[in-house]
Amino acid sequence: MKILVATSDYPPALGGMAVYSDAWCRELAGLGAKIRVVARDIGHRPEGKSPIIAAKYFEWKAGLLNDPINAYKILRAEIKDFKPDIVMAHTWIGWGPALAILKSRCGVRYVLSAHGAEIIGPKNSPWYRFLMKQSFKAADKIFPVSNFTAQHIKELGISSERIEVITNGVDLNRYYSSKKNQTLIERFGLSNCKVLVTVGGLVDRKGHDVVISALAILKKQYPDLKYLIAGGWALNSSRENYLRELVAKKNLSDQVIFSGFISDELLPDIYRLGDVFIMTGREMPDKGWVEGFGISYLEAAACGIPIIATLSGGTNEAVTNQNALIVPPDDPVATADAISILLSDEKKMKKMSESGIEWARQNSWSSKIKMSYEILKEI
Repeated sequence: MKILVATSDYPPALGGMAVYSDAWCRELAGLGAKIRVVARDIGHRPEGKSPIIAAKYFEWKAGLLNDPINAYKILRAEIKDFKPDIVMAHTWIGWGPALAILKSRCGVRYVLSAHGAEIIGPKNSPWYRFLMKQSFKAADKIFPVSNFTAQHIKELGISSERIEVITNGVDLNRYYSSKKNQTLIERFGLSNCKVLVTVGGLVDRKGHDVVISALAILKKQYPDLKYLIAGGWALNSSRENYLRELVAKKNLSDQVIFSGFISDELLPDIYRLGDVFIMTGREMPDKGWVEGFGISYLEAAACGIPIIATLSGGTNEAVTNQNALIVPPDDPVATADAISILLSDEKKMKKMSESGIEWARQNSWSSKIKMSYEILKEI
């Protein structure tokens, strides 16, 4: 089967979308599919690893008309040359409207993935909402990453029959329980202390500020507790500046560490530095910011790290009550209580670690995409 994959973020770019697209291409190729990848070169993130499946990268200026026009030109040329059995677009933006037109003109079959932020945000714009609705309406199949995202697609008037929820997975060959990396312990000054870790971009919806405020509450009880904020990507420098100012204001400069850029190859070891993985995300629908699933929760679980999370967006499908404590969004007191509960109960942490590893085993990328490949072959 020949599959043309169209995406926005793709390695060596970093982030959840790049992980998603890389996993799909890698696993589909492993199942025998012939893959060609086209990706938009968005150029605003530091480079990570090289992908196993090479891609053609295209640059264009973003815009309501520029996105679908440029996507149409690219897809038309690639379809003519590659002659795919199906096209799989990992975001509707740009690619979706172009595919809807190509389907009406030459019968192209296509599948759209759906994550979260790109579905919530455009609802506030009539034109984007129109383009989004037409993109999904013409798709042969839609793969939302969570039931949360699927519900928002149904609200566009899309029938349930064409929606197949395929939740995100984790690469068990990279993410697994292992001892802490001593070099990284020394690099970040984490010897002889308990460590909280968050992995993700420095953006509002990740809730780093809530954890910092919770740490201030626990300062007397846990003076040696450290918080590693891993991942330096941000939409702009103002968010990082705000977080650093908050750390200084709370007198936590000795306890909060900003890692800066972390290479993709080091990410599993970064998770393993944590005694607790914590990401207290929040929904910001006015900006279209929401965690559609939360791949980092699964990656932490696979590494055997107990989790503290909020039920924001689709995160309830990324964790279980056995491997995570759930706290309300924007609640430093409840977050501090959850941290204290875990750090004071090693047996509970061990049990949560074991549950997380088992949960990750049930959610490997290979099992998710193997099932999805059968669906693709039936379209």
